[in-house]
Amino acid sequence: MSSGIDSSPALHAANLEYAVIEDPNGRVSGRQELNFQFAYVELTGNVPELWFRTGLRYRLPSYGPYGLVLLTAMTLRRGLEISGRFSDLNYSLMKYIPLFGKGRMIGLMMDPSDIPEPLRAFSMHRALGSVTTLMHDMWQGACPLTRIEISLPALEQPDRYEEALRAPVTFGAARSAWIWPAELEDTPLPMGDVLLEKDLRAAMR
Repeated sequence: MSSGIDSSPALHAANLEYAVIEDPNGRVSGRQELNFQFAYVELTGNVPELWFRTGLRYRLPSYGPYGLVLLTAMTLRRGLEISGRFSDLNYSLMKYIPLFGKGRMIGLMMDPSDIPEPLRAFSMHRALGSVTTLMHDMWQGACPLTRIEISLPALEQPDRYEEALRAPVTFGAARSAWIWPAELEDTPLPMGDVLLEKDLRAAMR
């Protein structure tokens, strides 16, 4: 690994071979994925920023049809509604709750309550990177978020998060959420395509 951490113990714990994870058609079971995460967190527990950097690598096309249908959504609200409907197809144990103000979607909140404690902080740091990257990909640039709130304590260099996420970040908050202006929910997205979205949604059923 580029971080200098040997990932082979985590692969061994999950009964995985490098050849499988390097193969685009390789198959990893849910249990193997979970075992790998437990072992990976144990290996990297003193480097939570690595979990965040891992999340930044989750680009929409890497999710397959699930990611592509979000990319073709007409608006941010539409994309997040589709994401919630097909949440079983993403790679996370995290639940996400839409936030509304005066009937308009103004944010998205993490709900890590069902995640086993050893994986909770890992999942939250990773989601900071992966979900923000997802929204930037949908926006085809820096999605104009008002702020990002995270209930985790600040790290030694929190400015690294703001630089990578291209948005203000508040650590030690009462909740973990992405907040945006109300008018953002209905702003047309540059890759929006009604027909292609419909076809991709059908492919995921």
